[in-house]
Amino acid sequence: MFAAVCVLLAALGHVLMSGTAVPSWALAVAVAVAVAVTGGAAWCLAGRERGLLVVSSVVVAAQTALHVWLSYVQELSRPPVRPMPPMPMHAMAAGEGTSSMDHSRQPGYAHVADQRR
Repeated sequence: MFAAVCVLLAALGHVLMSGTAVPSWALAVAVAVAVAVTGGAAWCLAGRERGLLVVSSVVVAAQTALHVWLSYVQELSRPPVRPMPPMPMHAMAAGEGTSSMDHSRQPGYAHVADQRR
């Protein structure tokens, strides 16, 4: 049960930070694998108390695998990005359209206007 809660919290973190949903089939796979792997690891590591290094290593490896899996399925579920159309550059070469870049008339930019004179 703990593994399932950890997977759901990790998925929630991915959704909140990326703004892209995690597909439900991927959550089901992650929960199933986490429960199976956690159960298997607990069976293998049972018998005596483990140190901080072993426990931390297993947790970091599990979280890394979960992060890679959730990032991968989010990329699969994201729609393809269309490239932007090329922008005309002839107007910039002629000096047109650059008036919005002139800040010399704004307060605090008087030194820019002085340098031009």
